[in-house]
Amino acid sequence: MHRWISFLLIAFATQGFAQTLNQLLPGPLPPRPLSEQFFGVTVDDPWRYLEDVNAPDVTRWMRQQADATRQTLLKIPGRQQLLSRIAEIDAAASGQVGAIRRTEMGQLFFTWSMLKIALKKLENR
Repeated sequence: MHRWISFLLIAFATQGFAQTLNQLLPGPLPPRPLSEQFFGVTVDDPWRYLEDVNAPDVTRWMRQQADATRQTLLKIPGRQQLLSRIAEIDAAASGQVGAIRRTEMGQLFFTWSMLKIALKKLENR
């Protein structure tokens, strides 16, 4: 019996969430047929037009997606406190690690840049 109640609660909650999400997000753009040939092979790509980010309809849709995402993120409880804590931790860092690579022999190479000075180093561990 408890399983059925749990199932029904989850089903209704999921359906409500999906409806709310559909109301917040703009609808998808329709596919546009486009065929190209590459080395004698025809490739159909109905979403290729989305690569043209300067097209007015694509720009408008992307802006709507960004606005809907921003509104959703702003509703996260405790978001501002979390961002403040992340900024505090980030400000306390003395440097930044990037470009980590592991060799086949297991050696680690990474770049290290100090934030206070314009200095980058290549480290090996």
